[in-house]
Amino acid sequence: MSGTDQAVKLDFKSLGGMGLLMTDIPVELVKQLNQYIDHHVIQENRTMSDRLVGQLKRNVKSTQLEMDMSDGTGKIIKTFLDGLGTQYVMSQMGDMAGSAVTADLWSNDAYEGDYQPLHMHGSQTPAGLSGFAYLKVPPQIAKGPPGYQVSLNNSSGDIDGYTQLVWGVSNTQDILQLKPQTQTYVKPEMGKLLMFPCWLYHQVAPFFGEGCRRSIAFNLNINNSQAYMDRFNVKVVEV
Repeated sequence: MSGTDQAVKLDFKSLGGMGLLMTDIPVELVKQLNQYIDHHVIQENRTMSDRLVGQLKRNVKSTQLEMDMSDGTGKIIKTFLDGLGTQYVMSQMGDMAGSAVTADLWSNDAYEGDYQPLHMHGSQTPAGLSGFAYLKVPPQIAKGPPGYQVSLNNSSGDIDGYTQLVWGVSNTQDILQLKPQTQTYVKPEMGKLLMFPCWLYHQVAPFFGEGCRRSIAFNLNINNSQAYMDRFNVKVVEV
């Protein structure tokens, strides 16, 4: 069973002018991915943590493991992500769009006290996409405030285990002067998937109590992006 036979609804949002794709992985595919990670990925134990800037911290039980995309469930989720990425690029670039191809895919199993520091991903092409999807959410996180975006006013404890997206700097004065927000928090919900430009900074807050917070993360290359950079004589400067 592929787990991707049913249609998925794509929700494109704009955060400070930046495109953010949100959707839900079909329930059957979530189950299939969890089984694949439990019975294959964990057994193979191909660690990614030494190659990631967003390493999980604190809990020795935590793992970040590479997922094989050559066949089986790995190939199914790769095909699913390739399709989403290509639709994302088309929504942002129109006729200039190239196809998106998943280059990296790994699982994140986080436990009590774990967090990921502020980081960004990368791509092997001048333009690229990154993202993540939640596969397991401990009940103490799941019962938090509804919706993917929460207010931080009087929100003590409300963002435990949440993912913060950051595309600028907002201090208290900026907020009081009604300047645009440059960060938001995403509540983990099983099956929820987000995709965004690979330069977007993000971090994960720790949670406390029993359970595993499982996600997959991925990077996609955008084909033809180098050709369009050359066409418009754009030089990519690495910082």
